[in-house]
Amino acid sequence: MKSWIPIAGGAAAAAALGAVATELAARAWITKRGKYYTWHPHHKFDVHLDPEGLPWLPSVARWRINSAGERGQEPPKDWSDTARILVGGGSSSECYFIDQPSIWSEVLSAELNKPGVAQAFGASKVHVGNVSRSLTPSEDLATMFDKILPNYERLDVAMLFTGCSDVVQWMGLREPAEYPQADPPIQRLFGSHPEGPFGWSPGSLAIRRVASAMKARFSSKPDVLERAGKRLAELRARRTGAAHWIEKASDLTPMLNQYDGALRKLLRSMKAKAGRVLFIAQPWMDRDLQGEDHERTWNFGFGQPYKEELDTYYRFPVVCEMIHAIREKGLAVALEEGVEVYDMVHDIPCDWDHYYDSLHHTPRGNALIAKLIAARLTKKQ
Repeated sequence: MKSWIPIAGGAAAAAALGAVATELAARAWITKRGKYYTWHPHHKFDVHLDPEGLPWLPSVARWRINSAGERGQEPPKDWSDTARILVGGGSSSECYFIDQPSIWSEVLSAELNKPGVAQAFGASKVHVGNVSRSLTPSEDLATMFDKILPNYERLDVAMLFTGCSDVVQWMGLREPAEYPQADPPIQRLFGSHPEGPFGWSPGSLAIRRVASAMKARFSSKPDVLERAGKRLAELRARRTGAAHWIEKASDLTPMLNQYDGALRKLLRSMKAKAGRVLFIAQPWMDRDLQGEDHERTWNFGFGQPYKEELDTYYRFPVVCEMIHAIREKGLAVALEEGVEVYDMVHDIPCDWDHYYDSLHHTPRGNALIAKLIAARLTKKQ
């Protein structure tokens, strides 16, 4: 028996060395050849909504990520007769809790692919990809687009649907006089990227990334997320019972200055790549909330509601004042940067048929947004 021990030990050592070599090769390949994608290419998952957290929406929201890391249909292999549109923004265009066929970027795709409509783009078909991410302020969107735009050989239209995330960030940071300087949150902004950190724990192995990519590419079975939004009922109750309320907006200069610089950088990156750039000032529930209306609202805390137990929240008229300030700044900057603008704030009815909370849209609201944007995109310049 002892004669087998050296052989077994040698085999184990060889296997270990082989595993290390494979891991190092995977790291080298990812670092050299990997690309930045907002969402993990080919990822498929079904979001099952908690009935108490989100009783106003259909129970399942399907997510299907294409090979370009976009929420949307698979791109064609030949782009010669297809116009390409890219949508970026925060949660109101990400539409996390909305079933994919009902999100406004997908409805927009359907509108633009009706017979004869794509001719407005000099094509016979239109592809719409959505790379929006919730709670992503303009500074982080600028980082995101800087990294992903090299993936696009041609981009006919780039659309930005944003503003409110910058206000929510300002509140979450508790109105800083100066924004903290921090490295971009690469892990949060990108579902797939060529950066580390790599390590030797199971979760930090490069080979695990490769295996995950292979699974997403070849598996037809979606991952399932159960009871999504279950904390929203708790957060709505916490806001309703808040001990302290902010009754007046403070000096918004730091927020507006931050937004100004980040938005200019973002729009310039889009202009450098896309033939046409459209800045859309996103709509929200811009009216006084009465009675039970407040029970639909969970955010706008002085701090971060998802991460802290807050007891101080902003009155909704103060929130609207702040969003209007961002909206006006965004429209002014976009015009100065020479891009098209669309102020949508008054075009979506402020009711619970079109919104399920004070910022986010129901399937009906998404459908109206899509039709309005389609009309704007196909209008003769």
